[in-house]
Amino acid sequence: MEAASPPSDPVDELSQHGGRFCPAALPRAPRETYGFGTEGRAAAVPSLWKPQQAWLCRYVSQNVAPRGSNGAWFDWVRLGAPRRLDAQQLAAFSTAITQFKVPRRDRACTDDLGPRYLVSYSYEQDLTGVVIDDYGCGDVRVTDDPFSSVPGNPSQPGTIKGVLTGPNGLLGDLDAR
Repeated sequence: MEAASPPSDPVDELSQHGGRFCPAALPRAPRETYGFGTEGRAAAVPSLWKPQQAWLCRYVSQNVAPRGSNGAWFDWVRLGAPRRLDAQQLAAFSTAITQFKVPRRDRACTDDLGPRYLVSYSYEQDLTGVVIDDYGCGDVRVTDDPFSSVPGNPSQPGTIKGVLTGPNGLLGDLDAR
């Protein structure tokens, strides 16, 4: 798959977010208790722009259940400072985003919970985010604005709603673990 054509009128999201790449917490849809983002499989693979620079951020779950609720509600909050990907990691990530796939229907996943990683990257001044679960099936969700769009529920051309899978070893290639 080739990268998407550059936007004709790019949005300057870097300036909108004060030059930051990663939010303090991942966006969560209203009434979404676990904060994962879209749960359904993607219908197709995205056509993403080739990253010019990228940052890696680690997120952990924080229970934010309202008093008197029945069960856990999670926010995914950033742990530590964003880390810029070096040239080798950026090249590995650029290749990986061309290898995303729609997950098989019959896949089996573990029922654990671990950290999530956001690779927030820019093309021109426009940000795109890739959220990678470091647990279960290692689901991947794309977001067209890591600060406001729920993972897996983007609205800009080239991005796709739903859950994807990435190539094996993606987090290791980014030196995330």
